[in-house]
Amino acid sequence: MSITRPTVIVLGAGASCEYRFPLGTALLKQVKDALTYEFQFSQPLKGSHDVFHTLTEMFPEFRNGDNKRVNDYLKAAGTLSKVLEFNKHASIDEAIHLFAGQSEVIEVGKLAIAASIRSAEVRCLEKGSPFGSYDASKIVGWMADLFSIAIGSLSKGQIREAFKNVTIINFNYDRSFEHFIYHALQALGIEADEAAETTRSISILRPYGSLGDLKPLHASGVQFGHGVGSLQPLAKNIKTYTEQNHDPALIARAKKALTNATTVMFLGFGFHKQNLDILQVEGSTNSKTIFATAKDIDRENHGAIAERLFLLLRPSNRQICIENLTCSEMFARRRQMIDLAVN
Repeated sequence: MSITRPTVIVLGAGASCEYRFPLGTALLKQVKDALTYEFQFSQPLKGSHDVFHTLTEMFPEFRNGDNKRVNDYLKAAGTLSKVLEFNKHASIDEAIHLFAGQSEVIEVGKLAIAASIRSAEVRCLEKGSPFGSYDASKIVGWMADLFSIAIGSLSKGQIREAFKNVTIINFNYDRSFEHFIYHALQALGIEADEAAETTRSISILRPYGSLGDLKPLHASGVQFGHGVGSLQPLAKNIKTYTEQNHDPALIARAKKALTNATTVMFLGFGFHKQNLDILQVEGSTNSKTIFATAKDIDRENHGAIAERLFLLLRPSNRQICIENLTCSEMFARRRQMIDLAVN
């Protein structure tokens, strides 16, 4: 088998969570902890050292004793951390949205998000983790299963075309998918340059950005799991719902892919209204089969999710498969259904 039909895969936090990245609630706590500061002798006892040192680099006058701008951002950090402590939010974007127009709160929030995701990339490479010591041939889970389906019965010379019918709409900030594909291709004996070219050719659309281009796919990119240095360049690549600055061309490509796709898969997606609204297409689509994971979402809510997905895509039929499964469980248990839908 391989993927011969137009297919769109929408990735949410649950998809990356299976590879040691934080879910929305965990990310909220990590951002709160990062921005809750206590100081002794001008050094943080609590709070993120990486965020603090990035602020001191952003405002070099701090080294000359002028603390005003750094203190402004630390005050903004305290404002956001208190909101995260006493309020329940579905996502960090939702929390930051309270401060629309307050650039310092938004910016320091993005620094904390970048710190959290960068740390998760580092943990992802630790020995004993799914990506530890990086032998792609030993990686399991939904990424490995999707890769297996994509390369299917292709010869080695055809593998560069394995994802030509696939569009990935990735709502996550991490680069674990590209990192895996690049190394998985090499595990098949494909040279690094060709593996990089093939990975770059995959249509991966990121409405909220990422930590940045992945090195070595891009010479100026940031190495996966590189845990040092200023967070500012990473945070600049992150977009929040509050900023409302989604790339119109990117969103148009996402909607076109959804319109043309015969199969759409929502993996680890939270079905938040603002994210569904970004993807809303006009008119009907070619969708014949829709898969969606809904791990730990009460079955009583599955009907509402199905209705929202039907309104989102207006498929040619109502074949919507919503399962209380992780992404990896979905591929393991519904492999034949997925194979038939994409081939």
